[in-house]
Amino acid sequence: MVVAGTLAEAFLVSVRCAWDALAMGLAVAACGKNGQAPDDSMRALLNWAKKNQRRVHTRLMPILESDAGWFWSVRTFRDDLIHHGSHAFIFWNGEEFLLSLLARFDGSPNMEPLLPLMASISEHLLAFAHSASEAVQDIIPLPPERRRSMVLHSPFVPYLNSLRKYWASPPATRE
Repeated sequence: MVVAGTLAEAFLVSVRCAWDALAMGLAVAACGKNGQAPDDSMRALLNWAKKNQRRVHTRLMPILESDAGWFWSVRTFRDDLIHHGSHAFIFWNGEEFLLSLLARFDGSPNMEPLLPLMASISEHLLAFAHSASEAVQDIIPLPPERRRSMVLHSPFVPYLNSLRKYWASPPATRE
């Protein structure tokens, strides 16, 4: 179970990094003037967008306001692991694996089913990426052969896709 805990921690940290990678792409289309929107982290971009709503492209603002809710959840998990001394422990209850983030100074673990949690985090990340790529493609003129290419539109990662079977209600994507 120690290895599973380490892998769960790596997943949460990696997904948080993926959100930051998305922010780099979104910052290019976030406003009319290049270089004004922060491109170093999703946290910085979301906070900037909230404070500068008039400067954010109208196509991106709804995505940055509503679709990023799961970012804050993943950020909390990652911050607990990296900055607050928590550790991921995996338990087996006879039916499913449970994730518990045990804080260094708090003895009351909160347990969540691991695979549905990972699946929902992945689904929300991919749904956000899909909506964001649609918006960016509407804002930035692209050659027809690049529109909706796998590079710009809903990245397909086989292992993330296989997690889908663990989460019953994936988020709807905007068309």
